[in-house]
Amino acid sequence: MWGLTEQLLALVGDYMATSVWMNSVDGEKGRNRPKPIPRPGIEPDETEERTFGSDPVPIQELDEFLGWAKATVQERLERPRDPVTGRFVKRQ
Repeated sequence: MWGLTEQLLALVGDYMATSVWMNSVDGEKGRNRPKPIPRPGIEPDETEERTFGSDPVPIQELDEFLGWAKATVQERLERPRDPVTGRFVKRQ
């Protein structure tokens, strides 16, 4: 296993390679990103990018998942407003 010094040197090497890549033509177009220095005990990923799902989630399903309640138009109109600023105020 590597010690702290070796881990930090590998990290610096990764950052240097990434900074050089970002200023190159490939970096400007977002292609051919440099691979990190392999660390002992860590298996390299077989795929560069991971995808989670294939289709976008419908907004209704996302609202339900997050537990966001959709206020009806009537409920929005009934919310009390400050008469001076016109901002919504908390209900008592």
